[in-house]
Amino acid sequence: MPRRRLAVALLFDADSAASIDVLRGAVGATVDDIARIPPHITLVPPVQLPDGEIAAAWEEVRRAGRVIDGPLALHLGPVATFAPTTPTIHLAVSAGEGLVALRNASRVESMGRPDKFDFVPHVTLCEEASPERIDAAVAALADLSLDVEIRRLWLMQFQPTAGASGRWEPIGDVSLGPVHQRPSGTSRLELGISVTRDPSTRSLIARVLDRDDIGIAPYPVVHRALQQRIGRARVITARLDDVVVAATEYSWLDGEATIHFVMTDACHRGHGLGRAVIRHAFDDLLARGVRIVDARATPDLPAQVLSAYGFAAIDAATWRVTLQ
Repeated sequence: MPRRRLAVALLFDADSAASIDVLRGAVGATVDDIARIPPHITLVPPVQLPDGEIAAAWEEVRRAGRVIDGPLALHLGPVATFAPTTPTIHLAVSAGEGLVALRNASRVESMGRPDKFDFVPHVTLCEEASPERIDAAVAALADLSLDVEIRRLWLMQFQPTAGASGRWEPIGDVSLGPVHQRPSGTSRLELGISVTRDPSTRSLIARVLDRDDIGIAPYPVVHRALQQRIGRARVITARLDDVVVAATEYSWLDGEATIHFVMTDACHRGHGLGRAVIRHAFDDLLARGVRIVDARATPDLPAQVLSAYGFAAIDAATWRVTLQ
């Protein structure tokens, strides 16, 4: 079975990431270095996992996001180094109780590996620099200070065929803090919103469509220019007792949105789960100021289902709902 190289990390919002990338270039990181991985704080270093174990590992990691109350406020700076042990240039990171708790919870058994070094949270700017460059960067940027807010925990996967040296890309994400839950019979229904099609959601789609060539994410989440060109996308998932049973994906741009799909596991149809994820998606879009939502009638999303969700036909294939 193929194996994938995975890691768990914290990523930054687009503006903070852009500022850090400028720093990376200034202290010697190459264009390829910057393209290979977004600015991040590593919580679980890279580990190899078989394809068949990734979804289960992700569910363990996803639950780690619940150990803190909500977004994590961090202070970055000053610029420092691990030389002479390793010739890095990095941003120091304040290590409060929340960050340590999140790191400890993220080190799940399925992704466990022995610690090579003590946990010293940092943001790498340059992985290998000369002593002269290190001394100059540390002296020039001794007063650098940046406050950031971390809202999501990310599962990263190395894509060896992307670019000259491969690239680390996000394949799973979860909001930090409590989850949105409500009773559903004797089970617990959890509704979550994510930027990626995480491994568990891709497994659901593969089961529903009976195919395994499911893409990793709706759109790249770390390439800001591309994101601005094509709009934003999100995935809503419904979990019963931590098992993904329904999902919908949507994107929006300039005040209008498109539903890509609504899927429910065959064993859980007829219980309103599709309606639950669509309603959660509508609430999210309303909060973003989106009122017009379109969908295309397909064999997987037939007209009668769209009608049940409140859509009305505007032409032979396109259905629309205006949110109130």
